[in-house]
Amino acid sequence: MTIRVLHCPSTVGGNPQGLARAERELGLLSWSIAFWQNFLLYESDEILRSYRQSPIVGEIKRWGVLWRALRHFDIIHFNSGLSIMPEWIPPTDALSSKHYWLTINAYNYYARMFELRDLPLLKKFGKGIVVTYQGDDAR
Repeated sequence: MTIRVLHCPSTVGGNPQGLARAERELGLLSWSIAFWQNFLLYESDEILRSYRQSPIVGEIKRWGVLWRALRHFDIIHFNSGLSIMPEWIPPTDALSSKHYWLTINAYNYYARMFELRDLPLLKKFGKGIVVTYQGDDAR
């Protein structure tokens, strides 16, 4: 039986993508998914959402990644201290429009309902969970 590994959700330092390539050379079925691309443009097996797409499309795709993780992978390797589920975003005073505050509050309400809730679900389905902290997420 070949072990199937999913690396997600970011491209920090190119590490997830590099690990996936190295694991494939060892015979594992390894795949890297980045939920968004950063300015360094590290090559990933799959980029979930472009900045031109609606955030709602990105969230629908996020739930699809969770479904794929449950069905097709044995080990889920998270990086940057993030999981598949959305994370709460601290509001900033830099953008003080009413629309911004409503959008952030609505998103944070949604994110707080589901943040890190994928971890017990993945465990219940017998998935191995690995987390690599890199950079400021480790501080």
